[in-house]
Amino acid sequence: MVTSVITQYRILKFISLNVKETEMLRKPLSTIRVGTYKDICRCSMETTVLDVIDEMVTRNISSVPVVTTEGKPRRQILGGRLMVQAFSSMSSKQLT
Repeated sequence: MVTSVITQYRILKFISLNVKETEMLRKPLSTIRVGTYKDICRCSMETTVLDVIDEMVTRNISSVPVVTTEGKPRRQILGGRLMVQAFSSMSSKQLT
């Protein structure tokens, strides 16, 4: 039985309300090395769902930017949203 769900939002809200030491939070992302700056995983509208899932699992990431043929950002694929979209059109018989 699930009694609660913890989300990134709830964790960040807790930190913002309870953590008094904010020196690191005032530094630029590049200084504290938060994020990915090279070898960024991306996909196009032609990339299959299975290929995106494989990359997310292999790289242990939760989102992948979708880019145009020119390499410009189009949108972001988030892990949770991808799973919902991938399975929402399937019947329960297909999932078993």
